[in-house]
Amino acid sequence: MVKIVLILGCFLAGIVLFVNLGRMVDATQPPVKADLIVSLGGDSGCRLQKAKELFQAHYASSHRLLYTGDDVISGRLDMSQSKRRYLLAQGVSGEHILHVDKSIITNTMEELYFVKQYMKAHGYTSVLFVTHPHHSGRVAVLANSVARYQDAGLRFRVIGCQPSWWDRAAYYKNSTAVKAALREAAKTVYNLIKYATPLREWSDYWQQHKKEQWHAVIEQMH
Repeated sequence: MVKIVLILGCFLAGIVLFVNLGRMVDATQPPVKADLIVSLGGDSGCRLQKAKELFQAHYASSHRLLYTGDDVISGRLDMSQSKRRYLLAQGVSGEHILHVDKSIITNTMEELYFVKQYMKAHGYTSVLFVTHPHHSGRVAVLANSVARYQDAGLRFRVIGCQPSWWDRAAYYKNSTAVKAALREAAKTVYNLIKYATPLREWSDYWQQHKKEQWHAVIEQMH
């Protein structure tokens, strides 16, 4: 009888967790004015478009829009254009656009560390990270728990773009959203184990090597 109750309890808990997973991985916030806007890599165009909208609505006091990753557009934006050409065509001046290639920063954790170093070098104290809503929870957790933005006196908000297939309250109705939510939940756990425990692979030596490499890149960025 006890085993049956335990099994039933675990089953019900699993259902509750699954139903609410969309709200757990989606930590998007409304935008507020900040020093910098950053469109994170791994984008099909949704993130860059949202970042452009925020920039043109004057949310970046530094007048800087930084995007990371490939300079290749796929998805709903014009695939014949690079991301930079897209921004220029949309009326963003070239002097306000910054790009850091994936050869410099290769994943979300590196993006957060790089932006933190860039902000400190330029005296910025606030940033808007633009990403997909299902990715926002992992960004927020890593920025707080690993990159420690708040401990450095830096403020951030994670702003979500609006893919048509995502609904945080009813994500389970869409197979694409289900896969995305499950993947992000697994990645969050993996990243915390990798970067925030004694088992982390982010060694002091590797961090220092990256920081030195990034310092040279940041010096060339206005």
